[in-house]
Amino acid sequence: MWSQWHLDCPPAGTTGDIALDKRLADAFRALIARPDLPSRLTWLEGEVFLTDHFPNPNAPADRYRATLIRWWLDLHGEAI
Repeated sequence: MWSQWHLDCPPAGTTGDIALDKRLADAFRALIARPDLPSRLTWLEGEVFLTDHFPNPNAPADRYRATLIRWWLDLHGEAI
């Protein structure tokens, strides 16, 4: 899916928010550490629904969640 990335930047590019970029880069490393596709999808689902509140769509948490949802959709599309 992604060929390479800098450790402190998400693989799909920077967001302009350094803290969010680092969080996404950490999430990507956690994702690729999973051994197979089903465990990656399960991990992403857990991260997306980690909190039971959904703040403002422009908040960093929602941008984080939106990125993880895109990753899930990319992986799910590969599985079909």
